[in-house]
This record gives sequence, C-alpha cells and structure tokens, in this order.
Amino acid sequence: SLPPSTPVGSLKDLLTEATGVLPKRQKLVGLTLAGAGRRLDDAATLGELRRRGGAGDSPSRPLSFLLVGTVEAAIFVDPSDKEDLPEVLDDFDAAYAAGSDLWER
Repeated sequence: SLPPSTPVGSLKDLLTEATGVLPKRQKLVGLTLAGAGRRLDDAATLGELRRRGGAGDSPSRPLSFLLVGTVEAAIFVDPSDKEDLPEVLDDFDAAYAAGSDLWER
C-alpha cells in the first residue's frame, strides 16, 4: 500500500521494477484526477486520483487501473532508422548466371 502523497511518477518507477516496462512506455488506463481542469501527469499524487465504484471518492477505496505497455526489447525498430548496420547483398541485384564469376564462388 502506498501513501496518498506518492506521486504518479513514483508509481510508474515501481511498476518498471515489477514489469520491465519503462515509464515512457506505460499507459495507466483508469487513472483520472478528481475534479476538472488538470491533466494527469507524473507530479499528481495518488490522493488526487478518482476512485471508482460505489458512492463517492473515498480515499480509503483502493485504486484500480490497468497497465498497458511494451518492454524495450520487444519493440520493433525499423532498420532504415539505423546507421550502423552492415551492408547486405540483395540476391535479386546480383547476376548469378550459371558459369558466372559469382556462381563459381
């Protein structure tokens, strides 16, 4: 159990330790601020969040949310965005005719 003064950013750090999903990749579905006018950010505290279910937003009611995210190792990186890749010979660009120099190699 975390105290109500805990920032959402600290919660994300704890979730990173438990899941391996970095904070920048985390989407916390179901967490909203009580009241209007402010957007949920990492500086908001758990005590400022709206509790769901039942009557009222009692601070004693546990928060319930869903973490959606992907660990860095599972994220696809487009090879064209990388500069340090080795040169690759495309088979369709080579003349592999029977008896050619490339054929004999």
